[in-house]
Amino acid sequence: METGKTAKYLKYAIGEIVLVVIGILIALQINNWNEKRRNDIMFQDSMEQVYNGLKTDIDFYSYILNGLISQSELIDLVLNNSDSLSKYQRPFALHDVIWDFIELKTEIKYFTENLIYNPDNREQRTMAKRLASYVLRNEKYVSSTDIDFNRILVDKGLPRYDWSTGDNFKGMVQDSTYFSEDQMEIASELIQSEEIRNLLKTIKVKTNTDIAGIGNFDTEAKSIMASIKKYYPNVRMIFENVGIIGTAIDGWDDVAISTPMKEIEFAVFETEKFLKEGDVKFRSNDTWIQNWGGNSFPEGEAISDGSNIHVDQSGIYLIRIDLNSNKYYFTKLD
Repeated sequence: METGKTAKYLKYAIGEIVLVVIGILIALQINNWNEKRRNDIMFQDSMEQVYNGLKTDIDFYSYILNGLISQSELIDLVLNNSDSLSKYQRPFALHDVIWDFIELKTEIKYFTENLIYNPDNREQRTMAKRLASYVLRNEKYVSSTDIDFNRILVDKGLPRYDWSTGDNFKGMVQDSTYFSEDQMEIASELIQSEEIRNLLKTIKVKTNTDIAGIGNFDTEAKSIMASIKKYYPNVRMIFENVGIIGTAIDGWDDVAISTPMKEIEFAVFETEKFLKEGDVKFRSNDTWIQNWGGNSFPEGEAISDGSNIHVDQSGIYLIRIDLNSNKYYFTKLD
């Protein structure tokens, strides 16, 4: 009789233990599922930050490439068509054949260093590895153009001009009184000297190497952005407080603040404004940390840190900038 009761209680106890174990396993499974879900959300949030950081990188690469391409074209001009340069343009042109860009940087380093991903998720694992490789190569990149050409020119009697006198040579109205007649003659002689011409040819090769190198980073950044968009179709560009400022409105920072623009869809901003003849640029948060200019009107490519956009006709305009495609449009309404 007692033996039967013991067996019954034992079975009951074992059943209770099994239920408790099952409950614990279920709880662990739910906890693991919740943890995985939290990590997936954190990873997706990180990818949106990376996506926006890569867009900033691409804008920076565009700025560098535009400068390097202008440098390459100017070298060709000095080497092959220097007769088209006036005597007072030649000193400026020689000093401007070197366009020094600061070291490469990437906006995504912080996010990749703190990226939490699921090692069992192939897409996340592959993306984490790809981003780490991109950041490492970016940090190790060194410009090929290592010739201190401006110092050579100074040593030969052609002083460096003050950059505050204007932008780079291309498209710039130079001051014909800046250099002396003797210095202009030195520039003309240097352009024809074998030593300087050989240096310019070397700089041209190194410049083209940099164009290819920066172009590869630009291509990779765009490819990574496309992959992120494929995995997370809802990822979006994040820009805050985009506005427009310039002499075509009320002036620059010394007398005005940016005119706010309305975000009509993700990273697309619009405003309707009377513009007079003058210059404008777009910028974010009423600072110059993130700004866009361009080389054409009434529409064109929005270039990060680009030139002022010249408005050549006054009137009321519908102004739009699309920071997804980096395009701007000024549509005259009157």
